Amino acid sequence: MLLPIRPSSRLAAAMTLTAILASPVHARSAPPPPLAAYLRDALEVTRYRWAAADFGGDGGPEFVVYDRDPGSCGTGGCTLWVVSCEGTGPCRTILQAPLVRLPVRVLTTRTNGWLDLAVTHAGGGMPTSVVRLRFNPAGREDEVPETSDLSSDEPQGRILIP
Repeated sequence: MLLPIRPSSRLAAAMTLTAILASPVHARSAPPPPLAAYLRDALEVTRYRWAAADFGGDGGPEFVVYDRDPGSCGTGGCTLWVVSCEGTGPCRTILQAPLVRLPVRVLTTRTNGWLDLAVTHAGGGMPTSVVRLRFNPAGREDEVPETSDLSSDEPQGRILIP
C-alpha cells in the first residue's frame, strides 16, 4: 500500500536531492550506468576515480573522471576527463586534460558559463604548479583546455577528487 507524501516530506526529499547533486560523489560508489558504459566503450577507461557536480549551471550533474589506467599515466600525472551525460542517453566529452595530479578541485570562477577546475601539473621536468582548467564546452574534445597558474592568494576551491 502506498502512503501519500505530505508536503513537508516532498520538501525534505527535494532538499536531499539538491544536497546530493551539490556534493561530490567519489569513486567508492559505482558511477551511473550511462557514464560507466561511455568510459568503458568510447574512452576505453577501466580504472578511474570519479565525482559528479553541476559545472554548467543547468541543474544536472557533469562527471569528472580521473583516468588511472597505466597507459594514461606518466611522471606528470594521469588524464582527467569531464563528461556530460543526458539522462539515460548519450554521453560526450567536455574536457580532456593530460598530465593531471590529484587533488581535483572545483573553483567558484566560471569560463563560458562553466565552473573552472584547479589541478596540479608536474613531472617531465616542469615545475610543480596549481593551474586553472577553463572549459570550452563547444570546443573539440581533443583540444587541450586553456590553463593559467593559480596565484597563491586565490581560493583553492572545493576538493572533488582527493
